[in-house]
Amino acid sequence: PLRFIVIHFVLALVTIGAIFGSVIGGWVIDKLGRKGTIMFCTIPFVLGWLLICFAQSVAMLYSGRIITGLGCGTISLTVPVCL
Repeated sequence: PLRFIVIHFVLALVTIGAIFGSVIGGWVIDKLGRKGTIMFCTIPFVLGWLLICFAQSVAMLYSGRIITGLGCGTISLTVPVCL
């Protein structure tokens, strides 16, 4: 039972990052434009996945999930505006 709680906590870190990413996304759209924001979102995705892939501690795994969530939140706000 404790193992499932820990697994769900790690999975929820992406959504926590997405909450903050959607807030940041509005500001980034104003500064960089829609296309620039979509290109900017590659940075948190790549950085987050590199942290996840090469994690040597739990903190690296957690931060990779949160950074990936920031990218998800920003791109989820930007793409509907772009279409």
